[in-house]
Amino acid sequence: MQRDLFDLLGSMNSSPRMRGTEVAAFEQKATQPNGLVGNAAGAKSCNSRSGSIVGILHEMKDEFQRDVGEAQAKDLAAEETFQQLKAAKL
Repeated sequence: MQRDLFDLLGSMNSSPRMRGTEVAAFEQKATQPNGLVGNAAGAKSCNSRSGSIVGILHEMKDEFQRDVGEAQAKDLAAEETFQQLKAAKL
């Protein structure tokens, strides 16, 4: 993303609003905002805190799969019962 910003700023060098020294000062601020370096400078990893969330999501997935299997079995049984009733009436 910084490269895109610098490409944009490079194409704006001929702009009457920003001269060379102003562009250089702006680039300096863009590369090191507040003295931080990197995409997420100072950010801490949340992997250690997300383990319980991932566990809950896996449990929910397993429960949903069980529920879908039971619902499909009930639906199949109801369809068979309906077909038998339909055949008996005809």
